[in-house]
Amino acid sequence: MRAGILRALAGLLVLVNLLGNAVKYGKGSPVRIRVDRVGSLVRTQVIDRGPGIPAECSARIFDRFDRGAASQDSRGHGMGLYIARAVVTAHNGSIRVEPTEPSGATFVVEIPVAGTR
Repeated sequence: MRAGILRALAGLLVLVNLLGNAVKYGKGSPVRIRVDRVGSLVRTQVIDRGPGIPAECSARIFDRFDRGAASQDSRGHGMGLYIARAVVTAHNGSIRVEPTEPSGATFVVEIPVAGTR
């Protein structure tokens, strides 16, 4: 039972971080959340219509203390996506960012359904 609660709290931490970033960088545009089951995975997407993330930043934004290209426009320590990646990885999952056309970013988290490793 405790493992299930901890897993849910970890997922909530990741989701709150991604939503916070989408609101912060989305420049007031709507934020969409999509959750699907794809085989043995749960795929969660957080989609915004902000300025997007340059391709050269898409891997390093998950590094510790990296705040991406928009760092001069906002406050933060560059730890949120680093922690999100650590939590997702600890649950045998993956996290990535994809461009959203015509602008914005889509963060994709894929985690195995509990008990399906």
